[in-house]
Amino acid sequence: MKKIAQSKFHKSHIKVLWSGFRPFYDYWGNELKRFYQFDTLVNSFNNYLCGKDKFTIPSIQKVLGNTQITSLKIHLFQEGKYQFIFQLKAENQKLKKTHFALVIAKDGDEFSKVAKSEHQYLIILNKKCPEYVVKPFLGDYLFFPDRHNRKEFHRKIYAYLTQWLNGFDELGINKNLQFFTNVPNPHTFSIEETNQIKVKIIETIISLYDEKKRTSIALPEIASGDFVIKRSPSGQHRIKLIACRRLIKPISPPELIAKILTTSWNWGNKKFNLIPDDPLDFLSAFYNILGKEKSLLWFNNIWQQEEKRIPHPVVPGEYIKALKKLSTVKIDMGMCNKNISKKIIK
Repeated sequence: MKKIAQSKFHKSHIKVLWSGFRPFYDYWGNELKRFYQFDTLVNSFNNYLCGKDKFTIPSIQKVLGNTQITSLKIHLFQEGKYQFIFQLKAENQKLKKTHFALVIAKDGDEFSKVAKSEHQYLIILNKKCPEYVVKPFLGDYLFFPDRHNRKEFHRKIYAYLTQWLNGFDELGINKNLQFFTNVPNPHTFSIEETNQIKVKIIETIISLYDEKKRTSIALPEIASGDFVIKRSPSGQHRIKLIACRRLIKPISPPELIAKILTTSWNWGNKKFNLIPDDPLDFLSAFYNILGKEKSLLWFNNIWQQEEKRIPHPVVPGEYIKALKKLSTVKIDMGMCNKNISKKIIK
């Protein structure tokens, strides 16, 4: 599908090529629900380019410079419950090229509220820890007119741009509760790799915690595509957070630990959680980010109110006992670091 958009704002033609329009399905084979036609999206986006574009061209020119943009190639890359993710390839008159992820809400109202909040959270979180969070650019609303021109049915659909993470794939969960890459030719990570990816996710949560404001990201929805991963032959896989739908506040350090220990998600007829099989790996995530003394302080506070904080943990009682023992005694850090160095994912 090809569309040509006349950009009055930039006083020149921008050639826009759209591709990849096809159905997407969840892990169980159910087609994902959509709330508008792609023709509507294409027309609305091209009309937006012709008007006062506040996010597309300005974001691109932040990367490529002020030279006129001549073409945009927009390919549907992934679809989630709340949004479409397109790969946007831009080129200017000097033939310089760059890539972005174009995130577009799947509907107005609640879907667009989620998308706008998600965008705002990414700006905050990337500023705090750019190594853990995708870099966001600008965003704005696209106008979707009702086909019958009924004003009450017009919609405003939120869209924004982020950096394109080349080589990264969406992280998903399979029926065996192991991580896999959610791509046409998926790769399943081993149980050991799955445990270490969990460690890295917990490290991300801890790194993004604001102790002054007592604010944390909500626990990530892995099955909704909140993380992407870049595989490495050496096993040093890298992950990045690309979506955060809400922040939790106020939440104290022991409450954050308790949140991780008591949260699970239904996945088929099983329960998925973020807890690695080895309690030492769980504790290692905190040691790696906070250091020994601060980690033990955090855990000491939770054990003082254990029954209140973690009444229904998602792991067996033996796991909690082992974790309590590890986090209340002095650990041989040489042994711990040796264990971590073999497993940890950068």
